[in-house]
Amino acid sequence: MNKTSKFLLVLLFFVIGNNSYGKSTVVPGYIITLTNDTVVGYIDFKEWKLNPKKVLFKNTETDKGRFYYPPGISEFGASDEIYKSATVDIDLSPHKTSQLRLTTEVELVIDTVFLRALITGEKGLYYLLDVRGKESFYISQNNKYVRLVHNRYLVEENGSKYPVSNNKYIGQLMLYLKNCKSINQVLSKSTYTLKSLVKSFNYYYECTNTTFDYQKEKPKVKVDLGTFAGVSFTNLKYTGEGYDELTNADFPLSTNIAAGIAGNLFLPRNLGRWSINNELMVASFSYSNTYQDFIHENRYINYETEIAYTYLKLNNMLRYNLPVGGTTIFFDLGFSNGLAISNINKKKKTSVFYDKETVEYFKAIERSRNHEQSLLFDIGCSYNRFSATIRYEVGNGMSMYSDLVSTTKRYYIFLAYIFF
Repeated sequence: MNKTSKFLLVLLFFVIGNNSYGKSTVVPGYIITLTNDTVVGYIDFKEWKLNPKKVLFKNTETDKGRFYYPPGISEFGASDEIYKSATVDIDLSPHKTSQLRLTTEVELVIDTVFLRALITGEKGLYYLLDVRGKESFYISQNNKYVRLVHNRYLVEENGSKYPVSNNKYIGQLMLYLKNCKSINQVLSKSTYTLKSLVKSFNYYYECTNTTFDYQKEKPKVKVDLGTFAGVSFTNLKYTGEGYDELTNADFPLSTNIAAGIAGNLFLPRNLGRWSINNELMVASFSYSNTYQDFIHENRYINYETEIAYTYLKLNNMLRYNLPVGGTTIFFDLGFSNGLAISNINKKKKTSVFYDKETVEYFKAIERSRNHEQSLLFDIGCSYNRFSATIRYEVGNGMSMYSDLVSTTKRYYIFLAYIFF
Protein backbone atom coordinates (compact mmCIF):
# COMPACT_ATOMS: atom_id res chain seq x y z
CA MET A 1 0.00 0.00 0.00
CA ASN A 2 1.51 3.34 -1.05
CA LYS A 3 1.73 6.55 1.01
CA THR A 4 -1.41 8.03 -0.57
CA SER A 5 -3.49 4.95 0.31
CA LYS A 6 -2.18 4.91 3.87
CA PHE A 7 -2.93 8.61 4.32
CA LEU A 8 -6.52 8.23 3.10
CA LEU A 9 -7.09 5.25 5.40
CA VAL A 10 -5.71 7.12 8.41
CA LEU A 11 -7.85 10.16 7.54
CA LEU A 12 -10.99 8.02 7.19
CA PHE A 13 -10.57 6.25 10.53
CA PHE A 14 -9.56 9.47 12.28
CA VAL A 15 -12.76 11.23 11.21
CA ILE A 16 -14.94 8.22 12.05
CA GLY A 17 -13.20 7.68 15.37
CA ASN A 18 -13.57 11.29 16.41
CA ASN A 19 -17.28 11.23 15.61
CA SER A 20 -18.19 7.73 16.80
CA TYR A 21 -19.58 9.16 20.03
CA GLY A 22 -21.41 11.94 18.27
CA LYS A 23 -23.87 9.81 16.35
CA SER A 24 -26.83 11.51 17.89
CA THR A 25 -29.36 14.20 17.28
CA VAL A 26 -31.50 16.19 19.67
CA VAL A 27 -35.16 15.58 18.86
CA PRO A 28 -38.46 16.33 20.59
CA GLY A 29 -39.26 13.75 23.24
CA TYR A 30 -40.54 13.17 26.74
CA ILE A 31 -39.89 11.40 30.00
CA ILE A 32 -42.39 10.03 32.52
CA THR A 33 -41.26 10.43 36.11
CA LEU A 34 -41.68 7.91 38.91
CA THR A 35 -44.67 9.95 40.08
CA ASN A 36 -46.28 9.48 36.65
CA ASP A 37 -45.75 13.08 35.51
CA THR A 38 -45.00 13.57 31.83
CA VAL A 39 -42.28 16.12 31.08
CA VAL A 40 -41.98 17.25 27.47
CA GLY A 41 -38.62 18.38 26.14
CA TYR A 42 -35.82 17.01 23.99
CA ILE A 43 -34.02 13.66 23.89
CA ASP A 44 -30.45 13.11 22.71
CA PHE A 45 -31.68 10.33 20.45
CA LYS A 46 -29.08 7.86 19.19
CA GLU A 47 -31.28 5.31 17.42
CA TRP A 48 -29.77 2.70 19.70
CA LYS A 49 -29.08 -0.78 18.46
CA LEU A 50 -28.26 -1.96 21.98
CA ASN A 51 -30.71 -0.89 24.66
CA PRO A 52 -29.39 2.33 26.23
CA LYS A 53 -28.10 2.36 29.79
CA LYS A 54 -28.93 6.06 30.16
CA VAL A 55 -30.66 8.85 28.28
CA LEU A 56 -29.91 12.57 28.09
CA PHE A 57 -33.05 14.71 28.51
CA LYS A 58 -33.14 18.48 27.89
CA ASN A 59 -35.86 20.94 28.80
CA THR A 60 -34.81 23.10 25.87
CA GLU A 61 -32.93 22.16 22.73
CA THR A 62 -29.82 24.10 23.72
CA ASP A 63 -29.40 23.43 27.44
CA LYS A 64 -26.90 20.89 28.80
CA GLY A 65 -29.59 18.52 29.98
CA ARG A 66 -29.51 15.74 32.51
CA PHE A 67 -28.83 12.02 32.26
CA TYR A 68 -31.51 9.67 33.48
CA TYR A 69 -30.92 6.00 34.30
CA PRO A 70 -33.58 3.24 34.37
CA PRO A 71 -34.25 3.47 38.12
CA GLY A 72 -34.83 7.25 37.85
CA ILE A 73 -37.76 7.39 35.40
CA SER A 74 -40.51 5.05 34.30
CA GLU A 75 -40.48 5.78 30.56
CA PHE A 76 -39.07 7.95 27.80
CA GLY A 77 -39.86 8.32 24.14
CA ALA A 78 -38.58 10.02 20.99
CA SER A 79 -38.68 9.54 17.21
CA ASP A 80 -41.49 6.98 17.37
CA GLU A 81 -39.62 4.82 19.90
CA ILE A 82 -40.70 4.10 23.48
CA TYR A 83 -38.48 2.74 26.24
CA LYS A 84 -39.89 1.42 29.51
CA SER A 85 -37.94 1.22 32.74
CA ALA A 86 -38.28 -2.35 34.00
CA THR A 87 -36.76 -4.59 36.63
CA VAL A 88 -36.40 -7.93 34.87
CA ASP A 89 -34.64 -11.28 34.80
CA ILE A 90 -31.75 -11.33 32.35
CA ASP A 91 -30.37 -14.62 31.07
CA LEU A 92 -26.57 -14.56 30.98
CA SER A 93 -26.24 -18.11 29.69
CA PRO A 94 -24.22 -18.60 26.49
CA HIS A 95 -26.26 -18.34 23.30
CA LYS A 96 -23.66 -18.86 20.60
CA THR A 97 -23.37 -22.46 19.41
CA SER A 98 -19.62 -22.59 20.01
CA GLN A 99 -20.13 -21.60 23.67
CA LEU A 100 -23.04 -23.88 24.62
CA ARG A 101 -22.64 -26.21 27.60
CA LEU A 102 -23.93 -29.61 28.71
CA THR A 103 -26.41 -28.20 31.22
CA THR A 104 -30.00 -27.02 31.24
CA GLU A 105 -29.31 -24.54 34.04
CA VAL A 106 -29.41 -20.87 33.17
CA GLU A 107 -27.57 -17.93 34.71
CA LEU A 108 -30.11 -15.31 35.72
CA VAL A 109 -29.51 -11.86 37.15
CA ILE A 110 -32.01 -9.20 38.11
CA ASP A 111 -31.41 -5.72 36.74
CA THR A 112 -33.32 -2.53 35.99
CA VAL A 113 -33.03 -1.66 32.31
CA PHE A 114 -34.70 0.28 29.54
CA LEU A 115 -36.82 -2.14 27.47
CA ARG A 116 -37.70 -1.06 23.95
CA ALA A 117 -41.44 -1.32 23.35
CA LEU A 118 -42.38 -3.26 20.24
CA ILE A 119 -46.13 -3.32 20.90
CA THR A 120 -48.10 -1.80 23.78
CA GLY A 121 -51.74 -2.24 24.63
CA GLU A 122 -53.84 -5.00 26.15
CA LYS A 123 -50.94 -7.32 25.36
CA GLY A 124 -47.46 -5.82 25.25
CA LEU A 125 -44.20 -7.06 23.80
CA TYR A 126 -40.79 -5.62 24.73
CA TYR A 127 -37.23 -6.10 23.55
CA LEU A 128 -33.73 -6.19 25.03
CA LEU A 129 -30.45 -6.55 23.14
CA ASP A 130 -27.43 -6.74 25.43
CA VAL A 131 -23.74 -6.15 24.81
CA ARG A 132 -23.20 -9.86 24.06
CA GLY A 133 -25.58 -9.62 21.14
CA LYS A 134 -28.22 -11.72 22.90
CA GLU A 135 -31.87 -10.88 22.25
CA SER A 136 -34.48 -11.25 24.97
CA PHE A 137 -38.20 -10.60 24.81
CA TYR A 138 -40.64 -9.67 27.58
CA ILE A 139 -44.39 -9.40 28.02
CA SER A 140 -46.29 -7.05 30.32
CA GLN A 141 -48.33 -8.96 32.85
CA ASN A 142 -49.85 -7.77 36.14
CA ASN A 143 -47.80 -4.55 36.07
CA LYS A 144 -44.61 -6.57 35.66
CA TYR A 145 -42.39 -7.52 32.77
CA VAL A 146 -42.01 -11.26 32.35
CA ARG A 147 -39.19 -12.81 30.35
CA LEU A 148 -40.19 -15.09 27.52
CA VAL A 149 -38.01 -18.11 28.18
CA HIS A 150 -35.79 -19.40 25.42
CA ASN A 151 -32.34 -20.87 25.83
CA ARG A 152 -30.05 -23.34 24.08
CA TYR A 153 -27.78 -25.99 25.49
CA LEU A 154 -25.93 -29.14 24.47
CA VAL A 155 -26.99 -32.74 24.89
CA GLU A 156 -24.75 -35.76 24.45
CA GLU A 157 -25.96 -38.92 22.81
CA ASN A 158 -23.92 -41.89 21.59
CA GLY A 159 -20.73 -39.90 21.99
CA SER A 160 -22.01 -36.96 19.93
CA LYS A 161 -22.95 -33.51 21.14
CA TYR A 162 -25.58 -31.36 19.52
CA PRO A 163 -27.56 -28.23 20.49
CA VAL A 164 -31.23 -28.24 21.49
CA SER A 165 -33.57 -25.41 22.39
CA ASN A 166 -35.84 -24.81 25.36
CA ASN A 167 -38.86 -23.09 23.77
CA LYS A 168 -40.89 -22.44 26.89
CA TYR A 169 -41.86 -19.04 25.45
CA ILE A 170 -44.34 -20.76 23.12
CA GLY A 171 -46.32 -22.12 26.07
CA GLN A 172 -46.11 -18.77 27.85
CA LEU A 173 -47.57 -16.99 24.84
CA MET A 174 -50.29 -19.60 24.35
CA LEU A 175 -51.56 -18.71 27.81
CA TYR A 176 -50.92 -14.98 27.43
CA LEU A 177 -52.74 -14.73 24.11
CA LYS A 178 -55.43 -17.35 24.79
CA ASN A 179 -58.27 -14.97 23.90
CA CYS A 180 -57.48 -15.80 20.28
CA LYS A 181 -58.59 -19.39 19.75
CA SER A 182 -56.39 -19.95 16.70
CA ILE A 183 -53.21 -18.45 18.17
CA ASN A 184 -51.68 -21.84 19.02
CA GLN A 185 -51.36 -22.70 15.38
CA VAL A 186 -49.44 -19.49 14.73
CA LEU A 187 -47.22 -19.79 17.80
CA SER A 188 -46.26 -23.37 17.06
CA LYS A 189 -44.54 -22.10 13.92
CA SER A 190 -42.97 -19.04 15.55
CA THR A 191 -39.30 -18.48 16.28
CA TYR A 192 -37.59 -16.48 18.99
CA THR A 193 -36.97 -13.49 16.75
CA LEU A 194 -38.29 -9.96 16.66
CA LYS A 195 -39.97 -10.37 13.29
CA SER A 196 -41.71 -13.64 14.21
CA LEU A 197 -42.97 -12.54 17.62
CA VAL A 198 -44.26 -9.19 16.35
CA LYS A 199 -46.08 -11.09 13.63
CA SER A 200 -47.71 -13.34 16.27
CA PHE A 201 -48.88 -10.34 18.30
CA ASN A 202 -50.28 -8.64 15.23
CA TYR A 203 -52.19 -11.82 14.47
CA TYR A 204 -53.60 -11.77 18.02
CA TYR A 205 -54.90 -8.21 17.69
CA GLU A 206 -56.51 -9.00 14.34
CA CYS A 207 -57.98 -12.22 15.69
CA THR A 208 -59.54 -10.52 18.74
CA ASN A 209 -60.60 -7.44 16.76
CA THR A 210 -58.80 -5.16 19.21
CA THR A 211 -56.24 -2.43 18.65
CA PHE A 212 -52.86 -1.87 20.19
CA ASP A 213 -51.88 1.45 21.74
CA TYR A 214 -48.52 1.63 20.03
CA GLN A 215 -46.41 -0.21 17.51
CA LYS A 216 -43.30 1.23 15.93
CA GLU A 217 -43.69 1.69 12.23
CA LYS A 218 -41.55 -0.56 10.09
CA PRO A 219 -38.40 1.32 9.14
CA LYS A 220 -38.51 2.40 5.53
CA VAL A 221 -35.60 1.47 3.36
CA LYS A 222 -33.95 4.66 2.18
CA VAL A 223 -32.15 4.58 -1.14
CA ASP A 224 -30.79 7.60 -2.97
CA LEU A 225 -30.70 7.05 -6.73
CA GLY A 226 -28.81 9.41 -8.95
CA THR A 227 -26.30 10.00 -11.68
CA PHE A 228 -22.79 11.41 -11.75
CA ALA A 229 -20.22 12.57 -14.25
CA GLY A 230 -16.76 14.02 -14.18
CA VAL A 231 -13.19 13.70 -15.28
CA SER A 232 -10.59 11.01 -14.60
CA PHE A 233 -6.80 11.30 -14.52
CA THR A 234 -5.10 7.93 -15.00
CA ASN A 235 -1.46 6.99 -14.53
CA LEU A 236 -0.30 3.63 -15.92
CA LYS A 237 2.93 2.06 -14.74
CA TYR A 238 4.66 -1.26 -15.45
CA THR A 239 7.32 -2.94 -13.32
CA GLY A 240 9.24 -6.10 -14.13
CA GLU A 241 12.15 -7.57 -16.07
CA GLY A 242 12.44 -8.09 -19.80
CA TYR A 243 9.82 -5.58 -20.94
CA ASP A 244 11.93 -2.45 -21.28
CA GLU A 245 9.62 -0.88 -23.86
CA LEU A 246 6.92 -0.85 -21.14
CA THR A 247 8.79 -0.56 -17.83
CA ASN A 248 11.11 2.21 -19.06
CA ALA A 249 8.44 4.07 -20.99
CA ASP A 250 7.09 7.33 -19.65
CA PHE A 251 3.35 7.08 -20.15
CA PRO A 252 1.75 10.54 -19.85
CA LEU A 253 -1.29 11.19 -17.68
CA SER A 254 -4.50 10.18 -19.47
CA THR A 255 -7.41 12.58 -19.01
CA ASN A 256 -10.87 11.23 -19.85
CA ILE A 257 -14.58 11.63 -19.16
CA ALA A 258 -16.19 9.23 -16.63
CA ALA A 259 -19.89 8.89 -15.81
CA GLY A 260 -22.41 6.50 -14.31
CA ILE A 261 -25.41 5.87 -12.10
CA ALA A 262 -25.44 5.29 -8.35
CA GLY A 263 -27.64 3.85 -5.62
CA ASN A 264 -26.84 4.69 -1.98
CA LEU A 265 -28.57 2.29 0.46
CA PHE A 266 -28.77 3.59 4.03
CA LEU A 267 -28.35 1.01 6.78
CA PRO A 268 -30.99 0.91 9.57
CA ARG A 269 -30.57 2.14 13.15
CA ASN A 270 -27.53 4.37 12.71
CA LEU A 271 -29.08 7.81 12.10
CA GLY A 272 -28.16 7.60 8.43
CA ARG A 273 -24.44 7.65 9.22
CA TRP A 274 -23.60 4.41 7.41
CA SER A 275 -24.67 3.42 3.92
CA ILE A 276 -23.71 1.12 1.05
CA ASN A 277 -22.94 3.08 -2.09
CA ASN A 278 -23.13 1.10 -5.34
CA GLU A 279 -22.23 2.48 -8.75
CA LEU A 280 -22.24 1.37 -12.36
CA MET A 281 -19.95 3.58 -14.42
CA VAL A 282 -17.91 3.82 -17.59
CA ALA A 283 -14.27 4.88 -17.35
CA SER A 284 -11.42 4.80 -19.84
CA PHE A 285 -7.80 5.67 -20.48
CA SER A 286 -5.63 5.92 -23.58
CA TYR A 287 -1.84 5.91 -24.00
CA SER A 288 0.64 6.02 -26.85
CA ASN A 289 4.37 6.04 -26.37
CA THR A 290 7.67 5.53 -28.19
CA TYR A 291 10.77 3.88 -26.79
CA GLN A 292 14.16 3.27 -28.38
CA ASP A 293 16.46 0.42 -27.47
CA PHE A 294 19.76 1.95 -28.63
CA ILE A 295 22.74 -0.33 -29.19
CA HIS A 296 24.78 1.90 -31.52
CA GLU A 297 24.02 4.36 -34.29
CA ASN A 298 23.64 1.61 -36.87
CA ARG A 299 21.76 -0.82 -34.68
CA TYR A 300 18.72 0.12 -32.66
CA ILE A 301 15.05 -0.85 -32.14
CA ASN A 302 12.14 1.58 -31.99
CA TYR A 303 8.94 0.61 -30.20
CA GLU A 304 5.64 2.39 -30.73
CA THR A 305 3.09 1.27 -28.15
CA GLU A 306 -0.60 2.08 -28.00
CA ILE A 307 -2.74 0.94 -25.09
CA ALA A 308 -6.34 2.05 -24.50
CA TYR A 309 -9.09 0.49 -22.40
CA THR A 310 -12.71 1.34 -21.72
CA TYR A 311 -14.23 -0.35 -18.67
CA LEU A 312 -17.72 -0.92 -17.40
CA LYS A 313 -17.09 -0.74 -13.66
CA LEU A 314 -19.19 -1.96 -10.74
CA ASN A 315 -18.19 -0.12 -7.57
CA ASN A 316 -19.26 -1.23 -4.09
CA MET A 317 -18.34 1.01 -1.17
CA LEU A 318 -19.10 1.47 2.50
CA ARG A 319 -19.94 5.13 3.12
CA TYR A 320 -19.74 7.12 6.34
CA ASN A 321 -21.92 10.25 6.33
CA LEU A 322 -21.08 13.13 8.65
CA PRO A 323 -23.67 15.93 8.85
CA VAL A 324 -22.12 19.36 9.22
CA GLY A 325 -24.71 22.14 9.35
CA GLY A 326 -26.87 21.90 6.26
CA THR A 327 -24.33 19.81 4.34
CA THR A 328 -22.99 16.28 4.67
CA ILE A 329 -19.36 15.27 4.35
CA PHE A 330 -18.92 11.64 3.34
CA PHE A 331 -16.11 9.12 3.11
CA ASP A 332 -16.15 5.96 0.99
CA LEU A 333 -14.00 2.85 1.13
CA GLY A 334 -14.59 -0.06 -1.21
CA PHE A 335 -13.78 -2.13 -4.26
CA SER A 336 -14.28 -1.89 -7.98
CA ASN A 337 -14.61 -4.61 -10.59
CA GLY A 338 -14.09 -3.40 -14.14
CA LEU A 339 -14.89 -5.33 -17.31
CA ALA A 340 -13.15 -4.13 -20.46
CA ILE A 341 -15.79 -3.44 -23.13
CA SER A 342 -13.25 -2.22 -25.68
CA ASN A 343 -9.48 -2.11 -25.87
CA ILE A 344 -6.50 -1.30 -28.03
CA ASN A 345 -3.40 -3.32 -27.24
CA LYS A 346 -0.75 -3.06 -29.96
CA LYS A 347 2.93 -2.53 -30.47
CA LYS A 348 4.97 -1.69 -33.56
CA LYS A 349 8.59 -2.85 -33.47
CA THR A 350 11.00 -1.32 -35.98
CA SER A 351 14.46 -2.94 -36.01
CA VAL A 352 17.28 -1.06 -37.75
CA PHE A 353 20.57 -2.74 -38.61
CA TYR A 354 22.69 -0.47 -40.83
CA ASP A 355 20.57 0.06 -43.93
CA LYS A 356 18.18 -2.80 -43.23
CA GLU A 357 14.85 -2.00 -41.54
CA THR A 358 12.41 -4.64 -40.29
CA VAL A 359 8.90 -3.75 -39.12
CA GLU A 360 6.85 -6.16 -36.97
CA TYR A 361 3.49 -5.83 -35.23
CA PHE A 362 2.59 -7.44 -31.92
CA LYS A 363 0.27 -7.06 -29.02
CA ALA A 364 1.73 -4.68 -26.46
CA ILE A 365 0.90 -7.29 -23.80
CA GLU A 366 0.38 -10.78 -25.18
CA ARG A 367 -1.37 -12.10 -22.08
CA SER A 368 -3.81 -9.40 -21.02
CA ARG A 369 -6.92 -9.60 -18.87
CA ASN A 370 -10.26 -7.90 -19.34
CA HIS A 371 -11.13 -7.89 -15.62
CA GLU A 372 -9.53 -5.19 -13.51
CA GLN A 373 -9.89 -5.04 -9.73
CA SER A 374 -9.35 -1.85 -7.79
CA LEU A 375 -9.41 -0.33 -4.31
CA LEU A 376 -11.37 2.92 -3.91
CA PHE A 377 -11.18 5.85 -1.50
CA ASP A 378 -13.60 8.80 -1.67
CA ILE A 379 -14.14 12.07 0.09
CA GLY A 380 -17.04 14.29 -0.84
CA CYS A 381 -19.67 16.77 0.21
CA SER A 382 -23.40 16.84 -0.50
CA TYR A 383 -26.00 19.56 -0.24
CA ASN A 384 -29.66 18.85 -0.94
CA ARG A 385 -29.64 16.81 -4.17
CA PHE A 386 -26.16 17.80 -5.32
CA SER A 387 -22.77 16.43 -4.37
CA ALA A 388 -19.11 16.67 -5.34
CA THR A 389 -16.60 13.85 -4.91
CA ILE A 390 -12.86 13.39 -5.16
CA ARG A 391 -11.84 9.75 -5.62
CA TYR A 392 -8.56 7.86 -5.57
CA GLU A 393 -8.41 4.42 -7.18
CA VAL A 394 -5.55 1.96 -7.47
CA GLY A 395 -6.02 -1.10 -9.70
CA ASN A 396 -4.16 -4.13 -11.02
CA GLY A 397 -4.32 -3.10 -14.68
CA MET A 398 -4.34 -5.56 -17.55
CA SER A 399 -1.12 -7.62 -17.40
CA MET A 400 -1.51 -11.30 -16.58
CA TYR A 401 2.24 -11.95 -16.41
CA SER A 402 3.73 -12.64 -13.00
CA ASP A 403 6.96 -10.91 -14.01
CA LEU A 404 5.22 -7.84 -15.44
CA VAL A 405 3.06 -5.95 -12.96
CA SER A 406 0.69 -3.34 -14.31
CA THR A 407 -0.65 -0.70 -11.93
CA THR A 408 -3.30 1.90 -12.66
CA LYS A 409 -3.75 4.89 -10.41
CA ARG A 410 -6.71 7.12 -11.05
CA TYR A 411 -7.99 10.36 -9.61
CA TYR A 412 -11.58 11.38 -10.29
CA ILE A 413 -13.53 14.57 -9.77
CA PHE A 414 -17.29 13.99 -9.92
CA LEU A 415 -20.44 16.06 -9.73
CA ALA A 416 -23.61 14.14 -8.89
CA TYR A 417 -27.34 14.70 -8.75
CA ILE A 418 -29.87 12.61 -6.78
CA PHE A 419 -33.14 11.99 -8.59
CA PHE A 420 -34.97 10.58 -5.54
